[in-house]
Amino acid sequence: MASIVKSGSSNPTYTNDTGKNVRLKFNFLQNPTEVYWGTPGDVAKLIVSASSPAPSEILLANKETFRAECGAYNYVIIKEDGS
Repeated sequence: MASIVKSGSSNPTYTNDTGKNVRLKFNFLQNPTEVYWGTPGDVAKLIVSASSPAPSEILLANKETFRAECGAYNYVIIKEDGS
């Protein structure tokens, strides 16, 4: 899998179904308020504030998901093996 760029106008979601670990590298999250990642039933939640900013990247194992409550967004999906 080559790196994939995802962009949109609000509230991105992604489920890793590649069978490999992936890294999400965030280029832009407009006014994020909450960021979630993990597996159903075991999801990490980050409430974004000045003292707790949105992450610049996160790692997802196979079948883990990511979701953010924000405006426009742009991020890159990179397989852990670098492809």
